[in-house]
Amino acid sequence: MPKRDLTKPPFDPNRLRPQLLDSVCVTKNGQQRVVVCFCGERIKRSIVPHMKRSHSEEWTRWVKAFVELRRNGVSLKKIMRLFHSKNDSLLFSWTVVDRAIRSVVEKGKIEYSPPPIRSVKTWEPLDFRLETTTIWDFPIRGTWAVHLGDYRGNWPPQMVRNIILKYTNPDDLVLDPFMGGGTTLIEAWLLGRRSVGVDVSKLAYYTASARLNQMQLLSNQDDRVHIESRNKPQLVLGDSTFASNNSPYDALQPKSVKLLCVHPPYLDALAYGSADPDDLSRIKEPEEYVRRIADFARGTTRYLSSTNVCALLIGDVRRNGHIIPLGTLTLRAFLDVGFELDEIIIKTQHRDRSSEFYFASAGGYLLAHEYLYILNWPS
Repeated sequence: MPKRDLTKPPFDPNRLRPQLLDSVCVTKNGQQRVVVCFCGERIKRSIVPHMKRSHSEEWTRWVKAFVELRRNGVSLKKIMRLFHSKNDSLLFSWTVVDRAIRSVVEKGKIEYSPPPIRSVKTWEPLDFRLETTTIWDFPIRGTWAVHLGDYRGNWPPQMVRNIILKYTNPDDLVLDPFMGGGTTLIEAWLLGRRSVGVDVSKLAYYTASARLNQMQLLSNQDDRVHIESRNKPQLVLGDSTFASNNSPYDALQPKSVKLLCVHPPYLDALAYGSADPDDLSRIKEPEEYVRRIADFARGTTRYLSSTNVCALLIGDVRRNGHIIPLGTLTLRAFLDVGFELDEIIIKTQHRDRSSEFYFASAGGYLLAHEYLYILNWPS
């Protein structure tokens, strides 16, 4: 474990808290929440649109503070609590902090690196078991090796480990075209598989790259684990859906991929990026989303081996009180391309206050499931 430089004073998050926050107050007008800005204007609900519109320079300073706090290991929720009003009320949710950081990183305004991982408690899951039914439940996300839950939307490492162990052998090639924070790549490397990760998001690319570099550094210093440097995952920053002329798969040989792990955005439910027009998380219309997914599925077939497996994790979304059956629509797109369906697994989705699209609306039920479709491309 690296030692802290004792000549350098410890990082103090409070020094980045803007003094103007001491002039902001949150009040109640009946049941309505009202924020009184430092400029005196009364704003119903969120202060963020007002800040962007009327105090853009100050909002830019706030966002820079968000980034600096994250670089120094302060969690999104702690940042949210740090930016409270003078009467200690929270001004916004931690998802606002997350979106603000993503926005400036994706637009190239600020360089970003996630906070370093100082040590690893365990390199293997302590209570892992191979799943044997079509209902999978992971109440607590795994945190072994360099897995962290700080990148929103990543699938649980327990899930990826199950898929890799069941459908691949050592040295097989795993492709994750929506790699996010790198969960699939970390598991593939730990399990002796080769892997390639692609993502259109700069934040995803920076996060996954940093995680893997930290994994290599920490494993080299730890006798409890041995990972092969030759299997270090390859990362590509680019659109994986064949929407542009620049393919991120140029380094792949035809029919070389044994396992395709696909966990795409669920329409625009979570904004993963904000700069690239090819980002799937910018799409609002299901028809356009399904067309892009079909193009992606069709394009990847040339890289799949004769014994391939495609593991597709997807969920539904609720909009204006109605369900959009995104899981069914996405599966249909793969089947129409020619994929064959081997398994339908239901993954329980545990309550996540950061993900508003999971919540019940207009008296509906809380969405508490996702679909894991196991498909193959017939040779």
